[in-house]
Amino acid sequence: MEADSSPLGRNVLERNALLVGILVVATAIAYWPDTVALWRYWMARDLNAQDGLLVACLSAALLYRSHRAFEAVPVEPVPWACLPLVACGTASLIAWRAGILTLQLSFLPLILEATVLCALGVRAARVAAFPVGFLYFGLPGWGLLGPTLQRLTIVAVGVFGPLVGLPLVMTGTTVSLPRGITFEIGRPCSGVDFFTVGLAVAALIGELERASLRRRVALLGAMAIVAIVSNWVRVLLIVGIGYATNLQNPLATSDHLALGWVVFAAALLLFVWLAGRGRRAGNVPAERSDASPANRSDASLAGRSEAALVGSSEASPAGSTGARVRLAWGLASAIGALLACPALVYATSLTAARAAPLGLHLPDGRTPWRISTRAPDGLWNPVFVGKPLERRAVYEDDAGHAVEVVAIGYPAQAQGRQILSEDNSLLGDSGLSIEAQTVATGPAIPHGEVVVADEHGRRSLIWSFIDIGGHLFAQPVYSQLWYGLRSLVDVPYSALFAMRTLCEPSCGDAHAILASFLHANGRDLLDAIASSPASKTQQHAT
Repeated sequence: MEADSSPLGRNVLERNALLVGILVVATAIAYWPDTVALWRYWMARDLNAQDGLLVACLSAALLYRSHRAFEAVPVEPVPWACLPLVACGTASLIAWRAGILTLQLSFLPLILEATVLCALGVRAARVAAFPVGFLYFGLPGWGLLGPTLQRLTIVAVGVFGPLVGLPLVMTGTTVSLPRGITFEIGRPCSGVDFFTVGLAVAALIGELERASLRRRVALLGAMAIVAIVSNWVRVLLIVGIGYATNLQNPLATSDHLALGWVVFAAALLLFVWLAGRGRRAGNVPAERSDASPANRSDASLAGRSEAALVGSSEASPAGSTGARVRLAWGLASAIGALLACPALVYATSLTAARAAPLGLHLPDGRTPWRISTRAPDGLWNPVFVGKPLERRAVYEDDAGHAVEVVAIGYPAQAQGRQILSEDNSLLGDSGLSIEAQTVATGPAIPHGEVVVADEHGRRSLIWSFIDIGGHLFAQPVYSQLWYGLRSLVDVPYSALFAMRTLCEPSCGDAHAILASFLHANGRDLLDAIASSPASKTQQHAT
């Protein structure tokens, strides 16, 4: 029997691949903040993320490559998939309103996969799983591995450098050599970009081979080792070239990233060649379609679905109508779940432009504290994007202790205008560096605590806390998640309060000074937000 001998076979089987494409486009439109953010991430020149475009193209090509498998599967909508679809969509939009890009984009492939599952069924979702999951290699979350890979690189340079004849000494992240030559193993030296690209290539090889799960895991593990070691070789080459040429060779100064890609490309080509030899040695033919569980099912779906579809057509004239009803119900459920949360959130976001004006001022101070005429220390200048309201003042007590206070306020947060941003800095850009950082909890106002030092070694203590619509937070990431959740139904104000005093004679004394100031003036600081509720007797702390 042939599938296209039945009108039902032609109507359903030839439609599935096109429907998957329509669902992809619908998801991109419904979740346009994710689509726009992903495009901007790929286009950002300083993020080395342009390879994400290639990942997206490969993902689309893999979806097209699977079109015959999509045409072979029967349509079996899964209505309960609406629940994870709505959950993932809600989480993505909360992260969008919170301004947490990595978390926001991490839900996009899950949304797409849940949409296919809801509309077309388990078998169609299984076919789409790898092409959709492959998108993760183009998302920004891989940067979280940067600190770990950086530490591994530092250890490797310190161990293998002397073994290859480099007279280096490691001090933290600094590589010191004779003649005053030094290198800094910073975050770009982590090799996270090489690591991500390598894993993507290994995953692609496994898919094209129709490899077993065991071989796919082996390919990924081997590539992870190759990517990490090739990055160590790159850093050692840079240090060696710089030492041998007294930093006169551009490969050790301006072109070290290009050198890294050359080294990695050579390692990648060697890996691909060895992977091919390993496949042939293991007698795993490239055309084999039953090597992995997903592809074993794909290979047998066509025969089973053709027989079932034609059989149902021959058994009952109403079979075609029933299949169309199931398909229409599945599509309606998927599209409804896909649009439900975005419609609510986008409607709420339109009110952001009509958010209540934010009035922000600093109180006069309560005994023993009062506002001083002393000018703030120019060394501490917090930087926040989006032109927020900002107020600064210096308070003094009867003993002459001084506390600088900064208040930052946003009537409504949005992308590029938020408390949690990579472009923001509580320390400012005047040379302050962090020595210690913690979070204080307890019955008093929760706050973050940072010990900082200036270029001359003078230490000071900074306390800060955030008010999101009357809810207090010590950590910015929690405050932003709460803002994202609140913004689903209204537009809360946001304010950050920070206070600083010198560690004189010690940071223990500075701690007591800030505790005294916050005890006397904490409530007045919170009441300084004019658009907040008149009574804040039930403040929540997180």
